[in-house]
Amino acid sequence: MIESGFPEFEIFPWYGIFAPKGTPVDRLDKLHAAVEVAISDPVFNKDMTDRGTIMDKMSRTEFADLVNREYERMGNFVKEIGVTID
Repeated sequence: MIESGFPEFEIFPWYGIFAPKGTPVDRLDKLHAAVEVAISDPVFNKDMTDRGTIMDKMSRTEFADLVNREYERMGNFVKEIGVTID
């Protein structure tokens, strides 16, 4: 991106699990708890770390905030550089 004229642009991949809008809160809580168990597992965590992935636990609210910030940031970037769909 620097070579393309965007020296301040930063992008990083992230992973998350989404559920359909309207999913009952108790199911979201259960899913979130299962994800926390998985990313706390030493074997899984080592495997992901060996692949260059940093595991970061977030609450559902923190993850929603991340998604919203990235959506806005990338949307603004696309508008700024004038991307269009042909």
